Amino acid sequence: MLCFLWAMILYDGYLGPAGEAPIDTQQFALQSVDRQLRLSDGFETRPAPLRWLAGASTHQDALDRAVLQLDDVRNLNTTIQIDGRISSRSLMDEHGSTVYSILLTAAGKNDLARQNLPAPQSLEGRILDATLTDRMPTDADLAGLSHLLETDDACWWHLALARSHQTHPGIPAAIERQEKRSEHLANLALLGRGAVWLLVLIGALAAPRGLRLLARGLTRKSTGYPKSWPLNLALGVFLVCELGCSEIPRLIAFLPGASHFSSFFAQITIGSAARLGFAALACAFLFHRPRHAWRCFGGGEPVPWRALLGVFTLMFVAQEGLHLLLAPWIPIDPTGGVDSTQAGVTGLAALLVSACLVAPIGEELLYRGVLFQGLSNRLGNLAAAILSALMFTIVHFYGLYGTISVGILGVALALIYQSTRSLKAVIAFHAIYNLTVTLPDWIVHHSEF
Repeated sequence: MLCFLWAMILYDGYLGPAGEAPIDTQQFALQSVDRQLRLSDGFETRPAPLRWLAGASTHQDALDRAVLQLDDVRNLNTTIQIDGRISSRSLMDEHGSTVYSILLTAAGKNDLARQNLPAPQSLEGRILDATLTDRMPTDADLAGLSHLLETDDACWWHLALARSHQTHPGIPAAIERQEKRSEHLANLALLGRGAVWLLVLIGALAAPRGLRLLARGLTRKSTGYPKSWPLNLALGVFLVCELGCSEIPRLIAFLPGASHFSSFFAQITIGSAARLGFAALACAFLFHRPRHAWRCFGGGEPVPWRALLGVFTLMFVAQEGLHLLLAPWIPIDPTGGVDSTQAGVTGLAALLVSACLVAPIGEELLYRGVLFQGLSNRLGNLAAAILSALMFTIVHFYGLYGTISVGILGVALALIYQSTRSLKAVIAFHAIYNLTVTLPDWIVHHSEF
């Protein structure tokens, strides 16, 4: 019955009816487009290795990707109700269509830009309309653009418009100010991504240790009380807790007064409490005392930091190679991965708590401490590592690259646990991995610059 319920959740996640795109998809897409194009501008005159190090695209690649993102948004619809009638309309409004036309113009597709430009109501629309019809924008509009570029509200598309009218007084100085902002964003991105590469270089010195650590995980035998767990017990405890982690937050949404729990921080709190609560429940069921769980999960074992850094380097290189190999088949996300809930310092704090504390502790207790152990007792270390990684992967509902990447991570975590017999080690590795993925991305899309 538990397996059936879990399978139904997976079926709904992968093959169930697709929900509507969020109403604020355009907002996320525009934020992503602005940051990525600014990032490419910031590295335009810098050496190519630095651009590659920061994970930035060339200007043309960033522009092409931005056009595809907004093209996807233009093709997404949402359901609205007007005068009692339900109808469907595009998620892209007049502002989004204007920005889309500006990007098409920057890409040299003027005819397509004319076709998509809405009736010029906004400042950007009027200036672009004049540019596409070989007219000079009014002094008032150019003065308004110059004033906008002097503020932090200006976006890359305002900069693109201004570059076509640099003879107007005040525009060159405003362009320079925005270009400095783009360079500052590039510096921040280089700092964040460079820190990850520094960790990779340090770990390269310990790569042989990392290989030995993983190899030992294939052959080391389990001992003590966890060795006695039958597969049915471990699988049952895992499924009960995993179903609880995923379904309790959804059930709360149907309770009376659930609107009080609709805020982002309420959802983070509920999700974190469910994840940690059910992990604690698993420990309470399997162990008589907390001290017993601490001992069986290797709480007193030292963390082999050098070997873990070596494994991190091996993982990083493998996933970078995988990304290059699968790049042609990785679909473009219209939102660029931007989530408004991560904005600001509070968003960063919530992201770090969720991704680098709650998820590593809760997931490692269930997937490695319980599930992998039960599978290993019956099937051996390699088969258990692969099967537990497969189950770890399919609950994340990622695309092709994300699925394979998380699968590699799951196998590595299982082998680290079996090699060290320390849940502290896999929690630390999982936290470091999540930090190196989430923090550089937050710096690009949400930091102040």
